[in-house]
Amino acid sequence: MRRLDELAQNGYCRLPTFLSPAEAAGWLQRLDECRGSFRAVGGKGGLGLPFHMMDGEQAMARLGDICAQLQPRLQEVAERVTGKRLEPIRDRRRALRIQRYRGRNEGFRWHFDGSHTTALLTLGNSNRGATEVVPASWTPLLKPLFYALYPLRDVFSLFPHVTLVAEPGELVILSGRAVLHRGAVGDGPGERVVLLAAFDPTGAKPRPIQDWIARRFNY
Repeated sequence: MRRLDELAQNGYCRLPTFLSPAEAAGWLQRLDECRGSFRAVGGKGGLGLPFHMMDGEQAMARLGDICAQLQPRLQEVAERVTGKRLEPIRDRRRALRIQRYRGRNEGFRWHFDGSHTTALLTLGNSNRGATEVVPASWTPLLKPLFYALYPLRDVFSLFPHVTLVAEPGELVILSGRAVLHRGAVGDGPGERVVLLAAFDPTGAKPRPIQDWIARRFNY
């Protein structure tokens, strides 16, 4: 199956060898040198799970070499998979993020992304955390229900979904605005470390309300 067809059918496309294990380990070591710069994030009003994050502005200031090398590569692959010209979203804090999910308690609840396409690059996954995705065929039903049931998002776990446990170096291209997904907690000690890059089609109109909601409730 072509990757464009895979993305259209499933809402995601997996590239298991985007980075070699050695390259992923090297980048992870660089992140570990800045471990103290990751801040704890908890969903506002109990609406989200805790995790640790470095946003795009912090990443550019502290890990500029990672951003300069990986973000263009992620954009190139995302364009090839989607068949569209893309650009990083306008919100620099959310355009590139590095997130760490530790142990059995940290994750990211069910949501739709504010961006058209998200690239999720796994750099470490010693706790076997996962991205879970509800098939795109359910989106017409779930999207209207999602916002009405926002505080009760765990109910969406009852719907069919696939579990993507990525190894270090694997890249997942996700149609984040089109499919419901979450960062599932791991089943053991250790942590999952992912670098996320968010893209919109070139020239896309601003979405100020969605951007405000994303910042207000998630970060």
